Amino acid sequence: MNAEVTRLRQTVRRLETESEIARRLADFDDKGPKRTRIYRFIAKESENFPTAALCRVCRVSKSAYYAWANKGEGPSDAVVAEAHLANRIYDIWKRSRRRYGAPRVTAALWKLGEHASEKRVARLMAELGIAASRAGTR
Repeated sequence: MNAEVTRLRQTVRRLETESEIARRLADFDDKGPKRTRIYRFIAKESENFPTAALCRVCRVSKSAYYAWANKGEGPSDAVVAEAHLANRIYDIWKRSRRRYGAPRVTAALWKLGEHASEKRVARLMAELGIAASRAGTR
């Protein structure tokens, strides 16, 4: 009987904690993408509640939260490198009077010491919405 009462008290305590976390999450006013907002909430409330409980209520894995917390909020090195390459591609394309396609842009990048595959250049050009102008369509 005592074990049952103890288990029920623990369950009530856990449910009260989760209810308070859910209430605070609803009141949490922060801008940005939903996932980032949730991670910021967890970081703020981790002083008041266990991180495991916060992650459970917010329905995110602890490992994903800790990966975000250890990474910081700035863009990754890969994202910065991709943006730099996209800028170089756009500059080369514009200097070619919008005539170069992915093969020529790739060759120009290689001459400048920037090594990227033709497929990567083609993908970035498509994302930027740029393409070589075709003969006779000027």
